[in-house]
Amino acid sequence: MYEEGKPYIRNVRPENISSPIGIKVISVTPQSFRVDMDKVDTKDLPVEAVFDTKMPPPPGYAVNKVNVSPQYVRVTAPSMILEKLQVMKTEPISLDRMIQSFDVNTNVVVSRPDIKVSPGKVLVQTEIKREIEKAIFPGLPVRIMKGADNEDCAVDVLNGKTASVTVSAPSEILKRLTPSDIKVYVDISGLGNDGSHELRLGCWVTVNDVVVEQIHPE
Repeated sequence: MYEEGKPYIRNVRPENISSPIGIKVISVTPQSFRVDMDKVDTKDLPVEAVFDTKMPPPPGYAVNKVNVSPQYVRVTAPSMILEKLQVMKTEPISLDRMIQSFDVNTNVVVSRPDIKVSPGKVLVQTEIKREIEKAIFPGLPVRIMKGADNEDCAVDVLNGKTASVTVSAPSEILKRLTPSDIKVYVDISGLGNDGSHELRLGCWVTVNDVVVEQIHPE
């Protein structure tokens, strides 16, 4: 007799075996076999979006936020299996060539045929962001920006004067940025030739998508 939670042992005798006419079964080996039985149970489990590590986004882009809808699915399975499950996962989602946010309907992975999931598909909303990094470029020469009324000040670089510039940019651009791409200057347009003046430093970058965050000294 079967008792819940215990394996069921089924004995097999020769008379339990069907055979063609004229053939008699003398013995059976093995004489018993074990049947593991379990009750079927149901519970709700969260769904985790999985991304294909072999198909990453282009350089300089990354996943910023992920939303799965619905967040939970109903899982029905033998109780001994169900109690070991903590989360369900989606099929791997490709990020190849993805440079902007996208939505995709994908299957929930079922590892065994005796596990049933409802719903079997979920909506995964993925927010893609461009990776922005910062870098400091020290010791940059300070140039003089001359106006039409300062022709006598024929100096391109202030001797011994340097500045440190902090910039931010997408990582793939920042890797290629060099000190020669960053121009620090002081604008003397409109100033007379005599006397001392306190002026703020300016900066421009010859590469697009680069933001000047700070100049030191100012």
